[in-house]
Amino acid sequence: MSFAHQAPFNLAVSQIDVVSSYKSPLKEPNVEHLMSPVPSPEAAARIWAKDRLKAAGNGDLRAEMRILNAPVIETLLKTDKGFSGMFKKEQSARYDAALAVEIVIRDGRGMAVASAEAKATRSQTVGEEVSLNQRDQIWFEMIEALMKDINIRLEDNIRTYMASYLR
Repeated sequence: MSFAHQAPFNLAVSQIDVVSSYKSPLKEPNVEHLMSPVPSPEAAARIWAKDRLKAAGNGDLRAEMRILNAPVIETLLKTDKGFSGMFKKEQSARYDAALAVEIVIRDGRGMAVASAEAKATRSQTVGEEVSLNQRDQIWFEMIEALMKDINIRLEDNIRTYMASYLR
């Protein structure tokens, strides 16, 4: 997953930090920690920040991209366990991914002078016959779509709320 093909946002800041306040519980129903080799929402947000945000200033302004929320929740769905269930292909799980990020520019005193945020969610069901490779592909496509939504929202909000800090 990469955003390097898109023009970066050159911010009038001397430094950009990416921090996460999201702490995965590392247990069911959360599965974001099991997604390797697929990037989790948190990892995808870090890739976005590395590819799209560039420090292009030399003053005392600093930017921080905060990852506020980044879970992927697995919900097992009911399937027909009876005789007729042997002849059906049913959806057996739903994955709900969410991502919320905020970019803040702070002055030398640490006061916020501009900010932009974005939130997105995506859901996907999988059939009971899905292989691990197919599940990984489904996860990748879900996270890719989630990041496209985040990218669009951040592009709009950065241009709207941080215009005076763009170079």
